[in-house]
Amino acid sequence: MTSVVLKDRVKETTTTTGTGTVTLAGAVQGFQTFAAIGNGNLTFYTITDNTDWEVGIGIYSSTGPSLERNVVLDSSNSGNRVDWGAGTKEVFVTYPSSAADYTSIPDIFAYASAVTGTGAVGSVIANPTVEYLVVAGGGGATGGGNGGGGGGAGGYRTSSSLLSTGTSYTVTIGAGGTGATAPSAATQGGSSVFSSITSAGGGQSTYVNGSAGGSGAGAPGSSSSRAGGAGNTPAVSPSQGNNGGNNLAASPYPGGGGGGATNSGANGSGSQGGAGGDGATSSISGSPEVYAGGGGCGATFQGSARGLGGAGGGGDGGPSGSGGSPGGNNTGGGAGGGSNTSSQTGGNGGSGIVILKYLDSFTISNPGGGLTFTTSTAVSGYKITTFTAGTGNVQWS
Repeated sequence: MTSVVLKDRVKETTTTTGTGTVTLAGAVQGFQTFAAIGNGNLTFYTITDNTDWEVGIGIYSSTGPSLERNVVLDSSNSGNRVDWGAGTKEVFVTYPSSAADYTSIPDIFAYASAVTGTGAVGSVIANPTVEYLVVAGGGGATGGGNGGGGGGAGGYRTSSSLLSTGTSYTVTIGAGGTGATAPSAATQGGSSVFSSITSAGGGQSTYVNGSAGGSGAGAPGSSSSRAGGAGNTPAVSPSQGNNGGNNLAASPYPGGGGGGATNSGANGSGSQGGAGGDGATSSISGSPEVYAGGGGCGATFQGSARGLGGAGGGGDGGPSGSGGSPGGNNTGGGAGGGSNTSSQTGGNGGSGIVILKYLDSFTISNPGGGLTFTTSTAVSGYKITTFTAGTGNVQWS
């Protein structure tokens, strides 16, 4: 059971920015670390950069290590969370004046419950800070014609958010876009959603230009100049993806690769088709995994080599006489473009994924169903819920 713990001379530094959980960077000389509080326990804290300040109730985690900012009691930001900028801040254990009348440790639970309107004496009353990874479905690709461009990877977004227990939050897993044979149209990947965060589906390759999306699709092989699609569409910050590559409008006319979460798709060059842009690595699941790689372009009739898919589920372009490979499911990988012959089809984009990480004192549920998910405890002190299909609502208690 979570306890309220106060210890003397606990002070560390942090360089964390924003309004979420802070990562602790070590004790100030002459002080001890927050490890004295104990993993999963509540404490009173102060954070200051010697200009702004925040006093609240938080939960210490030995992973990171970190301090989750659960309840703000007072601050220089009118009692709200301070949006910390760059630079070093001090974080220390305190006993705030607003709680000084509560001489019994169990009463701190009741006090915090009164502040937030939730919880009960002797229970964890804090609201969850949830780290999220939201990856959309990858774009489908075309084939035939003079070699299809690679599909764009699904949008890739990751951060953390303070949520409320008992409140419903939407989760949707975007499907991969479907492949096609030119001049038929492939389709864009489906968007993935968690709460207010939407990652856009990857752009689909077409017979003319690459389409825009979370990451843009690559341009097809052609004797005319063709452009890759724009990534990060619609625009968000930080960027959710990159542009697709352009074709080389000179024999043997290689096309461009689809954009990925980390890199743009490569342009066609010489006799080499463009490779898909690489995806981004996340360790939210407890081990490093790569997501949202772009698809490679297909080979052309004039002899250019196919482009390979980017790391993170990007499908390979088809070699001469072959269709493109699909993007990896639950990676948001863009599809590989089909090769030059008229009967070859581009691959399907890979489906997206949503992964949520939160302290193991909370329990997640899916009222009404509709979602396919699993929950693990691969990271000590945390639960990690991975959604692989469907749409529905989730709640924490």
